[in-house]
Amino acid sequence: MKLITLATASILLIISTPILAGFEIDQATTRPADCYSPAVASSPDGLTMLAYGTKSEVILMDFVTAQLVPTNPVPGEVWPDPITLNAGYAPAICWTREGFVLAFNSGGMIMIYQSDPEGNWDTENFVMLESGGAVMGIDLWGAPTDAAGPHVFMTVQVSIHPPDQDHKVLYAAGSLLGWTDFEVVAEEPNLSPRPRITWDIGPAGPWPMIFYLTGSSGEVNLVHTTKDPAAGWSTPVIVPGDGATEPAYIEGPFEVLTHYPSRSVLGLGPQPACPCGSIQYLSHDSDTGWAAGVNLTASHMDYDWPRSPCLGADPAGRVHAFWFQVGSGQDLEPKTRTLEYWVKAETGWMEAGGFLDGQEGGPLGERVALDVSLAGNVVLAWTRRDTIDGEPQPQQIWIARPHEPSDVPGSGVPRSAVTLSAWPNPFNPRVSLAMDVPISGSASLDVFDVRGRFVVRLFAGVLDAGRREVGWDGRNASGLPAPSGVYFALLETEAGRVVRKLVLAE
Repeated sequence: MKLITLATASILLIISTPILAGFEIDQATTRPADCYSPAVASSPDGLTMLAYGTKSEVILMDFVTAQLVPTNPVPGEVWPDPITLNAGYAPAICWTREGFVLAFNSGGMIMIYQSDPEGNWDTENFVMLESGGAVMGIDLWGAPTDAAGPHVFMTVQVSIHPPDQDHKVLYAAGSLLGWTDFEVVAEEPNLSPRPRITWDIGPAGPWPMIFYLTGSSGEVNLVHTTKDPAAGWSTPVIVPGDGATEPAYIEGPFEVLTHYPSRSVLGLGPQPACPCGSIQYLSHDSDTGWAAGVNLTASHMDYDWPRSPCLGADPAGRVHAFWFQVGSGQDLEPKTRTLEYWVKAETGWMEAGGFLDGQEGGPLGERVALDVSLAGNVVLAWTRRDTIDGEPQPQQIWIARPHEPSDVPGSGVPRSAVTLSAWPNPFNPRVSLAMDVPISGSASLDVFDVRGRFVVRLFAGVLDAGRREVGWDGRNASGLPAPSGVYFALLETEAGRVVRKLVLAE
């Protein structure tokens, strides 16, 4: 990779070489000081925002910086300069219908910034929320549609006596009217609850749903609670396998993801008395409930220790898992540091991170990040500290992006083989869709909303090689007009699958 700084334009030009499997790896930062805690979020329109903490080169303070990049690599692409927002560290970021939202800890205060949909940050207007303790973690979920209610949910873990005692799980929500004050959802005197936030279906829009750990060492439960705006938070429900009759699946950091009608959890299992552990995957279906946990730990050494679990899902229902893993021998000394990227398709889990081989050449940091956009694009981020002439260099952040959505592992044949076009787009009330396939065979064309819910089937049957056009009048399977917003058309054929975003305008 070659980095060229153009001083007159104050921009960074990135020229890099494509990597395996259609992914391209770029060094995203070039700071003379350490960069850490990467967080990524992608918009449906092809923008990715990278947020991270960085050590100041001038004064002994940490700052949070945001960097906008294209979701898919573009030859000769030019990235805008990174923007330093404020003093703080450990950012969380999400995409919402109003743009990107970024939150981070700054001396016990939660700083919240928002961009417009094009990724331009308002650095003058920001929100400060008093946490009431030492901030141990932040998580965000952004509403991508125009459904009723807030456009962003946030949960925060604080400790009155850090790091091990008197923890609280807090919740706040942001809307165009501003942010609510924090409310206490749960208290854990002797256990880090590690709360993560997602959503559940409400009658008029999404409701906040928080997962967290409760109990004490050796008797840990993973529970969830949902907030009804009228009735408040529900009684916490234990996730099966984390109760008294079965061993706990999750006892450490975890991620939770709702991709309706399914919900996924990826987290660290019980830690034996050695530097090893496990990474467990749990899944929930609205019809069948929770399935048995699956151990995804990659076996490299005598003892393997996963860290930093990350989850994502694409419009076709595939689940993406990304984590960092340390391996050690019988002497318990770390010998391997790897990036693990796995994808769950209809046939089960497959290892999909071959393009990441070689990254362990520079010592990897433990924190990694993953985001899968509503259009199905995958972005991975991690930290690495290289050595030049025997001298360790500042830790930098690297990212991997697919050249096309069809380059995402498990997505079928190349985009050139199966195509789906739509016009006009945005539309109201009717859109035409053209399906192009290279071979004859069975096919289906379905429309889903941004939450992954089925809306209507537009085609099912045998599709001859070549082009066939169908139309959608903006109505659901019951014949009722669908609300304005973003939808996704999924074309599945024997030659592969492709997803096309549709915008039903008001």
